[in-house]
Amino acid sequence: MKKKICLVILFFIILIIPNTIFAFETNLTPNEVESGKEFELILNMDENIYLCNGHLLYDKSLFEFVSCETSNIEIEEISDSDIAWFYTELQNSPHGIQQIKFKFRAASVIEDTIGNFEIQDGIYIDTDENIYENLDFIHPVKIKLKKVVMLPATGGIGILIFIIIGLALMIIAVIIKKKEDKEKEK
Repeated sequence: MKKKICLVILFFIILIIPNTIFAFETNLTPNEVESGKEFELILNMDENIYLCNGHLLYDKSLFEFVSCETSNIEIEEISDSDIAWFYTELQNSPHGIQQIKFKFRAASVIEDTIGNFEIQDGIYIDTDENIYENLDFIHPVKIKLKKVVMLPATGGIGILIFIIIGLALMIIAVIIKKKEDKEKEK
């Protein structure tokens, strides 16, 4: 209910104050990924942008950065868990971009785990040269443990019982064979 009220209020604000609000969302980014699988973190802007930059922070123990799937974006790995990104359209085609895609691989985990992606120090310039600063956000992603088919356990007391029964049958077979050989000799 609160979500619907917030959406209605946001809709009216957008109608009242056109061209002064810039928004981006991560609705195309999965909220859950399977352990060990690749996925895309996708930033959707509500309008074309011609210049943007920011820092993408993530937990290096849970996610591995693979690549940036959007052309004309410069990427620099500042640290193990901080990617700085920069996009400009000053000399390229005059279309701008509305979407930025980062590809990551989820770590192999032993239990379901949640990690966050955080955009910090985001600055965006739209087609009307409006500047939007400090548009930070956090997007949580749950890494789900792979469904593994469990095989029955081997070893333990069960194998000892089979060994004893097998040895007993072999001893009985040897005894029976010797008795038959003695009877044939007579």
